[in-house]
Amino acid sequence: MSTEALNLRKFADQAGTYEVWYLTWNHPGTGQGFWLRFVLEAPDHGPPRAELWFARFDPRAAERTFGV
Repeated sequence: MSTEALNLRKFADQAGTYEVWYLTWNHPGTGQGFWLRFVLEAPDHGPPRAELWFARFDPRAAERTFGV
């Protein structure tokens, strides 16, 4: 199986499905790190849902670190 095929979205709105995608990256000049996370979930009971998370990490100023 190709790498591309392994990265295709598999979520089909079927009960019991949970799929997570995430991306992390760093800014070389500042050392800041970033995290983006996307969740698709179709629980066994209840409606399907999606979540998008973002976080920023600042090693030089911890008080500027945040997530939403």
